[in-house]
Amino acid sequence: MEPLTETTTTTPPDFFDVLEEEWRTTFPERDIKCEPLMTRMTWLIQRMDRLVDKAFEPFGLGRGDVEVICAIARSPGHRLQPKDLLNKMVVSSGGLTARIDKLEKRGALRRLPDPNDRRGSILEATPEGIELAVDVHAAHVAVEEAFIAALTDGEREAFNRLLRRLVSSVAAVDAPNGGKNGN
Repeated sequence: MEPLTETTTTTPPDFFDVLEEEWRTTFPERDIKCEPLMTRMTWLIQRMDRLVDKAFEPFGLGRGDVEVICAIARSPGHRLQPKDLLNKMVVSSGGLTARIDKLEKRGALRRLPDPNDRRGSILEATPEGIELAVDVHAAHVAVEEAFIAALTDGEREAFNRLLRRLVSSVAAVDAPNGGKNGN
């Protein structure tokens, strides 16, 4: 993906400006101040998801698989108990066992007996799994970097602060687990 760049200090009107103007013209009594922002965010998220999924294809992994192997690989000792895995993931728990089985079959992780719980296990990333996590994370970061290339470092920091505030606000109201990991 080529980096998005801005060649002027102002950005010309886009499709979302047209939509906003249509709403304002047709329904002038409606307050739609948030709609252009939210519509742009939705559009960006959809594009980002598509590009990230495409970046994961050469690895034969889906987003959930990547979350699992990266969460384990970045944990101390590259080990993690399955019950702690969900706290390190952004995607939902749906199909978690199948993802673990898939990565184990691939040789990216192994289940070890939990010395503190005979019924439990510890997931450990293998050397191949650690390498896979590093490689797939690099592919993910490359997409992210290209995606926000049009922003200066200062703009990125400001945007990140604003997004953090929104995440905190929404998580406080809506997150079933107290907003720990964005789920």
